Amino acid sequence: MSAVAKDRERVDAHAHKGASRRAGRADEIIGARIRSVRNDAGMTLESLADRVGISCQQLYKYESGANRITVSRLIDVADALQVDLEVLLEFNRTVATPETATPRASDVLKLVTSFCAIKNPASRDKILELAEFLAGFETSDSAGSEG
Repeated sequence: MSAVAKDRERVDAHAHKGASRRAGRADEIIGARIRSVRNDAGMTLESLADRVGISCQQLYKYESGANRITVSRLIDVADALQVDLEVLLEFNRTVATPETATPRASDVLKLVTSFCAIKNPASRDKILELAEFLAGFETSDSAGSEG
């Protein structure tokens, strides 16, 4: 076999090896879980990246599923988020999309705190009316778009 043929085989083998290291669906799910847990904890991308000791860009790539994350780095992320590793590896839980997302706990707390700070009963009634209207509008809007 010629030197050129051997080089070509090495290049092909390296390309094939690299292909198996590309991020896939599992990486997207794990990344989405990291983002979800981080958001639920009220933590910014920057603060988590700092705690893990990586750049914001790298953490963003993990969260978006663009890059694969090693097990050791995933353990670091779980430690920084103060959750068990299993929480980040839950594959049976549906990943939130804009259509299925539920409010984050921190947002619900802000909403309730703000609502309780309103002293005027008429203003509270109007806010409830608005919330019910918007919820009904979104429900009827999504039902109409399915058919």
